[in-house]
Amino acid sequence: MSCLDVDEVLSPDGNSILHAGLQTLYAAYRKSSSTPRRAIEWLAMGHRGRRLSAILSVIGRNNWLRLRRGLRSSAPVMIDLLSLPKPSRFFHNGQPTQRFRQLQAMLTNGDTTRKLRDRLGNLFDSASEARQILRTSREVSLGYMNILKGNIAEILSIPRQLYVLSVYNKLYPGRAVLITDLRAQIGGSGAPRLFTDNIIGLITEDGNLAVLHVFEIKSSLNGGVDGVHQVLRWDDRIQDGVTLHLPADAKLYRFGSGSGTTAPMEITAERHIRDVARSHSRSSRGAFTFGSQSTSSSRALQLREADRTVMASLNRGSLTQASISDTGLSVSQLAPTDFSLAGLDSVSAFGPDIARMEFDVTHEEIEYLAATILLGN
Repeated sequence: MSCLDVDEVLSPDGNSILHAGLQTLYAAYRKSSSTPRRAIEWLAMGHRGRRLSAILSVIGRNNWLRLRRGLRSSAPVMIDLLSLPKPSRFFHNGQPTQRFRQLQAMLTNGDTTRKLRDRLGNLFDSASEARQILRTSREVSLGYMNILKGNIAEILSIPRQLYVLSVYNKLYPGRAVLITDLRAQIGGSGAPRLFTDNIIGLITEDGNLAVLHVFEIKSSLNGGVDGVHQVLRWDDRIQDGVTLHLPADAKLYRFGSGSGTTAPMEITAERHIRDVARSHSRSSRGAFTFGSQSTSSSRALQLREADRTVMASLNRGSLTQASISDTGLSVSQLAPTDFSLAGLDSVSAFGPDIARMEFDVTHEEIEYLAATILLGN
């Protein structure tokens, strides 16, 4: 059985539990205690019985023992937002460039707000401690900063993902879709958690989900390597069986089936499934489910056979001047000029089934965009 890392269960400041099952237990503990401890301290307590079994089933005994020995620091590393360098492509003669303004516009329009704040918990809550620190000292924890940078990278990588979708659309006109917000439940237990960073899939007439292409998006300096490791971790986890949960209101992108169609269309998962599948019912939680080990309909197909692409920010040696439109969604601007037809470049060190693609934003630029968003809120 594959367990989660402690950092996947706790918020960056150690004050909140991100796993739904453990959060329920922690909430019950806080309600019953007159002096409740922080989430990280509660998780490392000497639990017994049902609580201990629940914790060990999520993070494993070794991770729990390491946490109890204090190997995970509860004092977060803080980032001074005002000290971050200004990227050279963002300013000219001290004035913001068109590129900087366009990227800001992409990140601050109403459609991206939900994704931008995903997994950031109380950072945008005016009454939270993290928010107070941000206001008074212009600092944020490294954990929160990394999450926000990851969300920004996912948003800015959408044009590249849509270009790959346009290639699949030639094979499956009007049927191949880019799927966001897909979640996975490993081994049939535990809370569903975000499954990779978008996939290209195909909903069959029988209501199955065939996974054609899997994306991992990384914003770190070593994003390419980090992304490959993430792919391999998921590949290991799904051996235990996985159920994919697709919220009915999840955002999907698809192209039309006509030869003259050039612009992708945003639709909900419910609308697309209603268009292409004969039948498929939602669960009580308002999501469509697809099981990798299901023997009937509603199956998740090709999970391990799907192509995989790790998308990472540009390094300094490969800067381009590709333009970005206000929406970033026109096909003429999706197609990169320095990639093969499918926009994929094999990473030979990790085998031919994991490929690499860069999107036209550097790590330094993503970090500066994150700082401007935090300072502006």
